[in-house]
Amino acid sequence: MKFWQTRTFLYFLTVTVAFAFCLLAFMVVDSIQSQQTRRSLGRYMENLRDMVFMSTYDSLKKGNMRLFKSHMKELGTFEDVQEFSLLDTKGLVHYSSDLARITKVDPKAIGLANQLELPGNGFTTYYFPVTTTSYCTRCHAEWEVGSINSYYKLILSRTALDEVEAATSRHRSFMGVGGLFFVGFLLLVALSYERRKREEQALLSDSVRNFMDSVDEPFLSIDSRGFCTFCNQAGLRKLDYDHADELLDRNVFELIQLLSEDGSPLQGDDGLAKKIMASSTPMVINEVLFWRSDGSHFVGECRVNPLVRRGAFTGATIIFHDSTKRKAEELRTLHLSHLASLGELAAGVAHEINNPISGVINYAQLYKNRYGDNKEGQELLDRIVKEGTRIASIVNTLLNYAHQDSAKISSVNVVDVVNETLKLFQARLDHEGIALDINIGEDIPLIRGNFQNLEQVLMNLVSNSRYALNKKFPGTEHVDKILCIVLEKVDDEEWPHIRLTVFDQGIGIPAELLNKVMNPFITTKPAGDGTGLGLHICFSIVTQHNGRIHIDSEPDEFTRVTIDLPVEE
Repeated sequence: MKFWQTRTFLYFLTVTVAFAFCLLAFMVVDSIQSQQTRRSLGRYMENLRDMVFMSTYDSLKKGNMRLFKSHMKELGTFEDVQEFSLLDTKGLVHYSSDLARITKVDPKAIGLANQLELPGNGFTTYYFPVTTTSYCTRCHAEWEVGSINSYYKLILSRTALDEVEAATSRHRSFMGVGGLFFVGFLLLVALSYERRKREEQALLSDSVRNFMDSVDEPFLSIDSRGFCTFCNQAGLRKLDYDHADELLDRNVFELIQLLSEDGSPLQGDDGLAKKIMASSTPMVINEVLFWRSDGSHFVGECRVNPLVRRGAFTGATIIFHDSTKRKAEELRTLHLSHLASLGELAAGVAHEINNPISGVINYAQLYKNRYGDNKEGQELLDRIVKEGTRIASIVNTLLNYAHQDSAKISSVNVVDVVNETLKLFQARLDHEGIALDINIGEDIPLIRGNFQNLEQVLMNLVSNSRYALNKKFPGTEHVDKILCIVLEKVDDEEWPHIRLTVFDQGIGIPAELLNKVMNPFITTKPAGDGTGLGLHICFSIVTQHNGRIHIDSEPDEFTRVTIDLPVEE
């Protein structure tokens, strides 16, 4: 931080301004006093001048210059008079206190019509014209009354006045230079103090930094603008930064954001920034999206301690940790509780379902054995037995899923899974006007899995697409009322797999539910139309088969579900 941005500089500036104000006030007072002294000396010189003229006039009237000098000495002012002379209109000196000046000519008096005052170096020279009166014509009949017949010349010393001005200038210069030296001394003291304080703070900061770097819990601090001022090594590792310089002076709220309903980050002003800056007490924020330098993110929890000074937010310390595993464990616990409830429900109804289904299968088999000559009837009876067996298998699968039992694994041809599933839906799809677009690649390899579980996955996906298409196109026919199923082989050296894609242009999935539809009991259908377990079961079955499932959708545009399953080695 620069010196003029520190509190020490504010103190220095305050003292300097106060000193400058006092110095200025002193100089103003001193200037007023000097002005008064100069005015007093000026009045003294004016009085002295008048007194000299009066004395001179009396002395000249008596024709005795010595009498003038004696008079001046008696008054104690003779030392202030350098010269007093009487000149005629041609500038010739007739009488003078300086005998050496007699008979000399002073050109400045020639033609002078008014009083003249000439300041000089240490002295002031006065020229006063003498006007002829009726009294003067008694001795000088040739003089005209009112005309100028001679001049008085008076030179008075202004040494005292000049000394006052010089002393005032010296005093002001001394005060100015002294003030500058004093301000410089204050600045030197302030800089020395600030340097010492920074050294102590750096030493303390290094100790605190070393301590914080040794702590395993990620920690960072921000200033009043939300910019990072410190991040320990654990925080740098967690956020995937190599050096603290990459994170310092960056807006933390661009890295840490609250989660919105659909999982996307909110803007800084609407999320974490507003919460922290508006709070003056410590807080715990349970779900925060932390972005790493590589663009990945993790869900974490942070404890915020705002720093408030004089009622204003000055910064905060943020301690955070990755809560992804804990959140996953909480979600897993929630799933297990749901599955436990589902298991209790399945166990309660399994007996009620299995008994009538067993009866249906047995009666169909008996009817087939007794009336098996009709080929068409026998085919229908085989279908009844097969679908009854499927229902019993689904109930058993539900029980196994609820109890986390692993189903029987064998080699499965996914082409057969697609064909068998579509046979079950074909009549219903034709009735509802849904066209099928099936694209099955060549040489689809076998995979390791459970045939019935995979069939259940595809049945759920086809059922969801059928529902979405019927909602968007309630009529029996439409050019876009098409269910597309693509099965292809993906050549990947690291992970060879097959890809099953189910695509429709139905109502799509709302954006706020897209990241949640595979959670249990989350459904886009109205109450009574869906349980919210279909996609979750699909996700669980695909995961058990070491596969991947991805859903891409735009509301009222399309839904694409992609399933990747590893091929059999």
